Amino acid sequence: MSKRVIASKMDIIRNGVRFGGLEYSEPPSISCSGDAEICMSLRCTVKKHPDMDVTTDLIRPYAVIDGVEYALGDYSVGTLKEQTKDNVQWWEIEGYDLALFCKQSLIETPYYIAVGTLYIDAISALLIDAGITRVIADSNEDTLTTDREDWEVGESRLTIINDLLAEINFYPLYFDLNGVARLAKKVEISASSASISYKGDKMSILYPECSSELDIFDTPNVFIAIMSNSEQAAMTATSENNSPSSALSIMRRQRRIPRVFKVNNIASQSALQEYVDNLRNDSMLSTETVEFYTAINPIHSVHDVLVLQHPDIEGIFYETGWSMSVKAGEKMTHRVKRVMYV
Repeated sequence: MSKRVIASKMDIIRNGVRFGGLEYSEPPSISCSGDAEICMSLRCTVKKHPDMDVTTDLIRPYAVIDGVEYALGDYSVGTLKEQTKDNVQWWEIEGYDLALFCKQSLIETPYYIAVGTLYIDAISALLIDAGITRVIADSNEDTLTTDREDWEVGESRLTIINDLLAEINFYPLYFDLNGVARLAKKVEISASSASISYKGDKMSILYPECSSELDIFDTPNVFIAIMSNSEQAAMTATSENNSPSSALSIMRRQRRIPRVFKVNNIASQSALQEYVDNLRNDSMLSTETVEFYTAINPIHSVHDVLVLQHPDIEGIFYETGWSMSVKAGEKMTHRVKRVMYV
């Protein structure tokens, strides 16, 4: 494992630009959980800053490796505990990515979206209402097929956004390491979609320790999606796992294990078929979960696909989460699922 010089820094961000810096007693810790409503979180203990407005200013941590700075997201203060030690005032902070703004932003009147509205336009309007202006969105031309007023007063805009994203087969809302909201189409996970590689050679930052767990109890291999509501004609779509390379397939298990998924709204019949195909594809991620460790690598975001060539475990993996303390000598923990496609 090559010798690297690792440090960290933390900036205060006000109105999108650097306002000042924060001094810390211990380097910040960053965690990512791809399945969580708010994917990215921050923990840190910093010296109280007299000019920071903790209700509106953001914290942007960096990993500094061999002199190069890598941003690790923008975080809003969620909880703050103040303490004094040796006549110095310290803040213990838990921060969350800006999906927190969408979760805190609740509709105060019935929320209406007109038939024919582009899904992406409807979602962008919700983001703006929640104070999110930096957005990168994949292309999508689907429009709402009915007038919508599904959500009760008091529902969060994050729930509405994720409901709409699901109807066009996009990932739930997440934020990247530059603090930008991402509206991303789900992609089939395969070797061609891998963006990160770890190899167990002398130049690797991969540690030898790892663990794995396998659970295939009651995993379906036949997926039936039914869309039914009072505004549209009912639609049904079916997808089967017939892959000879999948241990969960009808062929390999020699029996059909169906599961029915009910959907209230979807953009079209083709979108419903894509939805149920995604359910099948997700199931073909092996229920083998693996935990392994590397040196700090600040290029991981949400929904990463990676190549792992560990002495004990090899393959293409989908990363469900990671965590690290941005400190020299610390290990980065990765939680992944093995991909099992043809």
